[in-house]
Parts: sequence; C-alpha cells; structure tokens
Amino acid sequence: MAELTESTTRQRRRALDFGNCLAALVAAAPDPVSKSAVRRAVKMIYKHHGLNTEQKRDVITKSLLLGSTTYNELVSETGIRKPQIIAIVKDMVDAGDVELRSVRHGSGPGRPTLFIHIRQLNTPQK
Repeated sequence: MAELTESTTRQRRRALDFGNCLAALVAAAPDPVSKSAVRRAVKMIYKHHGLNTEQKRDVITKSLLLGSTTYNELVSETGIRKPQIIAIVKDMVDAGDVELRSVRHGSGPGRPTLFIHIRQLNTPQK
C-alpha cells in the first residue's frame, strides 16, 4: 500500500512539473488564442493535481519572473484563485521578496493600479 501512495505522489509531482513547464511557455505563445489554450491546460493540471501553499508561491514567483505584474495577471497566468494570490503576495511582501507599487492613471476618480515587483529583478536599493 505504501508503494501505491509513493507512486501517486511521484506522478503528481511529475504532472505539476509538466504544468510548470507549460506555464513557462505561455510567455512565448505566438498569439492570444495559443496563449489562452496553454493557460487552460495549465489551470486544468493545477486544479486536478492540486498545489500546496509553497508550490503556489513557487508558481507565483515564476509568473512574476516571466512578467506578470498585477493580481489579475497572476490569476490569469497561474489559475490560482485571487484571494489565495493576495494572501501569498502579502506573505512575500512581509518577507521582503516582492514590493507593491501603486500607480494612478489620470487625475480623475478611480482606484490606482497595484503593481507587484519581485525584488530579485530590481536594482539593489542603497
């Protein structure tokens, strides 16, 4: 019985690694239709095999490194629900791994856009 559980865990890990490889390909998709199709496949893999919080953090980090900068982009790119992304990004901010930047477009009413920047890519602060 233990061997069956180990095999299932191994298969799950391989499937999630495959999903991560596909997620990295999204940035290289030649058109919006291809990008959307690959995103759907990644979401289905993640949903079926599930991710723990640490794995979700890794997926979010990879997405940020590939150019995602807003919560909505992270939801679209990773398939992780927005409340979970907000909580994980908050933990990342608290740990100093990312920073949030608020940008207001125009002078009229409306909420500012919140951009997420991973600190590894930014120049060191003095």
